[in-house]
Order: sequence, then structure tokens, then C-alpha cells
Amino acid sequence: MISSENAQALRRAVDSFYEKNRDLDLSYFSERTPEEIGELAALELDESATAELQREAKKFTSGECCIFHCAGSFDTSELAHQTPQSFLPVPSNATTIKARITALLLMRLASAVPVAYRSENDGGLFVNLSAIPGSGRLAEKSIKSMRGHTDGVSFPFPYNPSDGTYSQMISPSPDIVCLICLRNPDLVPTKVSEVDASMRRLDGQTIQELLKQKYIIGCQNTFRSGTKKILGDYHIAENAEVFRLNTGVYEVRFSHSKVVAEEHDTQGKAALNAFEQATNDTMADLTLNPGDVVLINNRRMLHGRGRVSEGYGGETRWLLRSYAMFYENFYSDFLYVDSSYELIP
Repeated sequence: MISSENAQALRRAVDSFYEKNRDLDLSYFSERTPEEIGELAALELDESATAELQREAKKFTSGECCIFHCAGSFDTSELAHQTPQSFLPVPSNATTIKARITALLLMRLASAVPVAYRSENDGGLFVNLSAIPGSGRLAEKSIKSMRGHTDGVSFPFPYNPSDGTYSQMISPSPDIVCLICLRNPDLVPTKVSEVDASMRRLDGQTIQELLKQKYIIGCQNTFRSGTKKILGDYHIAENAEVFRLNTGVYEVRFSHSKVVAEEHDTQGKAALNAFEQATNDTMADLTLNPGDVVLINNRRMLHGRGRVSEGYGGETRWLLRSYAMFYENFYSDFLYVDSSYELIP
């Protein structure tokens, strides 16, 4: 976690950038790309804060740690807008604008490019995470506890030239999940589990099973309608691995409900059950407070959520979520030609 002094430096930098760019478009990014906004906002940091924040960000980028938690990095005291009851749109006011600029600045420090997927929530770079009224899968998921998972689970690992897995039609899943806390009155915890901690509870045979390209991975609910519209059907990864060994580091893609083994693959099913149990056993609480921004490594850490309290709108829990790719894993070929941040599909 960054120091309170660096949090204040972030606030000053974003305030300064905001005052100079009050007409900034954060809905369609018609004037500046999200990456450019992060770069320009970072220039407003004072020299000492830049150096210290870069050191903290480097720990995250290098893999030394899997979370970059910036507590109290923006002010929510003037947030008057009621909590939205849908993923989009994100209300545009001084607080939400500064919150998003802060996230883009931190992505820049972490050597990452802000991205979204056109197949999820119409390509919104930032989406609301809040309780959704009504019935149906998404409404139910918006309030129930969420088990550990990685986002974009059916999409592939980043392109590795040595294994020939590159597909221009399907972009990799995001390297980073960014969560921005606007409200959390009941202190609902974000749940996190580091893959390395879970793997220490697994035997060698189980790990080898999870490395095999034999699992079926369905897309998460927020990607279902979009992938069907764009690809003609819901996206499913077949003959997929759960673990990947990348330059000596294990990476993961996992969802308790979306990753399955073939019907008669008893060893594959046992491996999935063992990893699920190891994940549950190593899950820890990360409680976000208003003004917090956290970047989570989506390859090396699973995340979930405690159950959300009853109630909608008003001053109920409200987070924003965004994605990013590390520079080394980002290829412009993955972008739609008419967008600076929307990935295929």
C-alpha cells in the first residue's frame, strides 16, 4: 500500500490535471486516448512522489507483488450522485471523473495500457459494480458472494511467440483488474487469493493435470450476449489449460463455475476440485474504502467478493471496474480499427 503522502500527491496531481481539462470526454475518449490521459496526468506529479510511486508500481509490474493498492488516492466527500443500478453509464461528475483519471494514471505508472472488450458491456472502459434490481442471472450475481476467479476467463493467455497460440480474433484476457471504490458502507470485502499460495497446497500430479490443454472454459456472464452478437455464439475455449508456466512463473485462468473437465476425466475433475479447495483455504479479505484504487494481477491472483447487503441505489456499495494490459502483452492488432482501447471480440 502506498504512503499517505503519496496518496496526497496523487490527489494534487489529478486535481491539477482536472482543472486544466474540465471538458475532458471520459465516455468516448474522442479527444485523447485513455493511455494519453494517464500519461498527461502523471506529468502533474511532483518529482519525489513520481519516484516513490514508480518504485511501488515496479514491484507490481515485475511480479514481486500481485496487488498495487492505493488507499485514499481520491476524494469522495462531495459525491452526491446516487449509486447506479446498472453497469452503464458511469455518471459524470467531478468525483467519478477524478477517480477514473487516478486509475489511468496508476495504470501508466504500472506500465499498462487501459483496455476494454467490445463484447462486454458494449466496450465500456469503466463500468459500475453495484446491486442490480430485478431477477435473472446478472441481478442475482450482483448481490451474492463471488468465489475466486480471473476475469475474461475463456479468453487466452497473452501471446507467446514460442507456443504459436496467437489468434487475432480472440484477444487475451486482461493482465490487470482495476477496482475503484466510491462507496462501501457495509465494508463488503473484496476476496483475494494468490496463485502461488494455492499451489503450495497442491501435489505435483495435480499441478501437471492443470497444465494440460484439455479443459472446457465458458465465458463469464457479462461476456455472453456480446460474444454471441460478435462471434455468432457464446465464446467457449476448448482444449484449454488452467495453469501456464511462463518464464518460470505459473499463471492461471479459473472460474469455479465456468471451467470444467470432460465427463469421464476423473483426474481432471479431481485437479479442479483440489485447486478450488486450495483457493478457498488461501482466500483473504481486502476491504476497500471510498477513495481507494487497487490494481490486481489477473494472471497470478484470483479475486471474489463477500455478499452485498440488501438495497439498491441511494448510498449503497458502488465500485468502478476497468481492465489493463501490460505493455509487453499488448498488441495493436487486438484493437478494433475504430477504437483506441476496445479489444476484439
